Amino acid sequence: MSNQWKLVPVEPTESMVINGFESVPDECFSDEEVWEQYQAMSGCQQAAFRAKLCWAAMIAASPVPPQADLDRVTAERDAAKETLERWHELNLQREAKLEALQQRLTAADERADVLEGLVGEVLDAIGREPLDLDAVLRLRARMRAALKPAEAPRNQCDGCQAGIPLINGTHRMGREGGYPDFMGCSAKLYKPAEGDGEDEPEVDTLRLRI
Repeated sequence: MSNQWKLVPVEPTESMVINGFESVPDECFSDEEVWEQYQAMSGCQQAAFRAKLCWAAMIAASPVPPQADLDRVTAERDAAKETLERWHELNLQREAKLEALQQRLTAADERADVLEGLVGEVLDAIGREPLDLDAVLRLRARMRAALKPAEAPRNQCDGCQAGIPLINGTHRMGREGGYPDFMGCSAKLYKPAEGDGEDEPEVDTLRLRI
């Protein structure tokens, strides 16, 4: 345990109690400098000073706990620390997934804006007389390009990015020798499906019923 912490009994021992009340400043037993400093204090300052002296004396007189209790407290502390580290890692993974989802939503919004603008241009072009067939064909090509499936994003799997080996479809996250936190590999979510992105054959003419 840290030097700033100490394991003490719930009920103070007789030795702790004696050392506690004997720590009160006394004109006959305290150092002259300490006594003069104590006398110069206000009533509240003297009370706080006595409490600190009592606490320090009782802590110093507290018995050494059994090794079994020390081992138990140390194990509980290490387990709590490991749990906190695990939750921290899980929170980082959650934030990464949320960021990836936000990027996809932003891209979808931008795509919808582009398509909305193209639909308006197509309606304007069809409503003009005489009909500009070349302009309509160009707009159709732009709409097809906008409707084309977006390229698959790069692999965002945390385990793959960290270079952690894949075992039975999972990555072992966390510290080596620590809590076995297995995370399923999500690389397959970022692979393009077969046949995606294939363009439809272009036609040279557009038949309109007028």
